[in-house]
Amino acid sequence: MDDNCIVNCYTALVEAHFQNVNLIILSLSNALTVVHHDFLSSCVDSEYYVSPDSSEEYILNLVTLALKKKFPVIINIHDDEKANLRQIMNVSTLVECARCVQIEKVFSYVAFDQSYSDEISVFQFDSRDRYGAVSKYMGYILGCDDKCLLILSESDFICDLNILNNRYINNKFKVAVFSNKRSTEAKCRNWILQNNIHLCDIYSFDKEKIMTSLKSEDPEIIWISCDLELEG
Repeated sequence: MDDNCIVNCYTALVEAHFQNVNLIILSLSNALTVVHHDFLSSCVDSEYYVSPDSSEEYILNLVTLALKKKFPVIINIHDDEKANLRQIMNVSTLVECARCVQIEKVFSYVAFDQSYSDEISVFQFDSRDRYGAVSKYMGYILGCDDKCLLILSESDFICDLNILNNRYINNKFKVAVFSNKRSTEAKCRNWILQNNIHLCDIYSFDKEKIMTSLKSEDPEIIWISCDLELEG
């Protein structure tokens, strides 16, 4: 269906979510927009992005991955090639950066192909567990010596902003936020900085900048714009 009509599926998606039904929706668009992301985040397990000229094998693998989910999945088909690059590279490249700087564990609430995560422990959580994601991560790093990275969407991050205001945040705190709109980052900026957390803006996928941030001796939030370009 056209992505402008996807709002009409909301009731069906919510019901499918509560019934643990594997429902796949193909959303067609000629623009790289995810205007429905905020209200769909509570009932959709994952969103994937492909371009119309993607290989048949890639699309088949994507559908196979979607069929393994217990909840609704949306596959967005865009004319913009950036969308395809984003889906293939963004999270998996971030995990690779984490591996290069000896981060031992990655906790991801953003879906990706775990075949990219060799030599590092990657835990991909179900969408039902996304609430309080930052708080749970905070508790975990305080109770262990492991170097850990948390990956989540902006909507999940915003729901748990209050946890940033606590005296126990230390230099093990490394969080990567994938954002659909830069205006959200601007609204969160002051709150993040007021709590003595360094904010690293990523508007192009600069691997060296990401690894420098992950190695920092400061608590870090890496804010990644989803309309990024790939570098390196």
